Amino acid sequence: MGESNPQYIDKVLTEWNNISHFAYDNFMSKGRGAILLWEEGGETRFRYGSRDSFLNKGDKHQLHLVDTYNPEMEFLAVFEISGGLRTLRVRSPEGGFNPKQSWAREIFRRALESPEKLPDSFPAWFIEEHGKLLIKTLNDAVVSLYKQKFYERGVVAAAKALQISEQIAGPEHANTVLSLQNLAAMYVIQKQDALAEPLFKRMISIEEKSLGPEHPDVIENVYGLAVGYANQEQYLKAEPLYKRALAVKEKILGPEHPEVARILHNLAEAYWALGRYAQAEPLFKRCLAIREKALGPEDPFFLLSLNRLAEMYRAQGKHDLAAPLFERELASMEKILGMSHPDVISALLNLAALYRKTGMAQKAEELEKRVETIKAEKPAPESPKVSGPAPGKQATSP
Repeated sequence: MGESNPQYIDKVLTEWNNISHFAYDNFMSKGRGAILLWEEGGETRFRYGSRDSFLNKGDKHQLHLVDTYNPEMEFLAVFEISGGLRTLRVRSPEGGFNPKQSWAREIFRRALESPEKLPDSFPAWFIEEHGKLLIKTLNDAVVSLYKQKFYERGVVAAAKALQISEQIAGPEHANTVLSLQNLAAMYVIQKQDALAEPLFKRMISIEEKSLGPEHPDVIENVYGLAVGYANQEQYLKAEPLYKRALAVKEKILGPEHPEVARILHNLAEAYWALGRYAQAEPLFKRCLAIREKALGPEDPFFLLSLNRLAEMYRAQGKHDLAAPLFERELASMEKILGMSHPDVISALLNLAALYRKTGMAQKAEELEKRVETIKAEKPAPESPKVSGPAPGKQATSP
């Protein structure tokens, strides 16, 4: 009987999935070869030896084994024993996965757990057999990463899904559009609107042809592109897109729908940022009327629009118009958040400053004393703000 294998060899070969994945991964990138194993410092070491390394040594027996083994079903393990080399043809265990399957399973594991470790390209057999499932897995991973706020990893997963979908389904397939949408969402949440811009444009182009120019999906992407331009302070580019979205939403949903109010609010913000106050004012007022009727006078989105109109009046020096709006906002905030909430304190100081500008010092002092009294007590815990963003910037969900 021949000499038995060293213990470290038997141990490493029990880790079948890891070693077989390593073997097949190197086979695809480097061609035929064998895994070279040795022990060093009590630990097993291994590397992949390509066919050329055996060719250079002139070992015809080893070269023959390298040329004839089936890399999809087995791998070669080469190690030193009794001063010479032994080569084992290691086949998949009964009921186990062959090297090709182990490699595919590892790809799906990485898609779910670490998409940044996925390879830059995939072999044709994998795309044919597993491409559609990998796209779905990656898109599911994007949603999960988004919820966990792992946005950079989400970008990698979405980009991989897009790459594969383009390869197997084509540049205008529904799966490709979904991957474009996921990648755009990851860029938007990270305020990388310039990177999201071409993705929105591409989605609009694809879906206009397949769904029609007034389809809700098309209009949402038109709106998303407009918001991206506004966030980059490119308001003149945002304006016609907001108008297009507004016209379609009014046509489909009616002139008093909350979705219409959302666009009115953002178009008004764009006009304000451009200094076109006369155009912004009626849009803010119309938005307020819709939101008050549909959502109620204490809804956060109603209060957001109320605050923005008040701020625009103040920016123009129209303090007499701004004051009653700020007063109404303050009353609602006190009711919703409580008298000692930090946002209420900010609103009190904001209104006090306005009173001082308009010569109402006594009213200002009363509000300032209220703030001093509140601060002397234990402050309430924070909750979501109802104040608005800077001019021209879209709120998270306006």
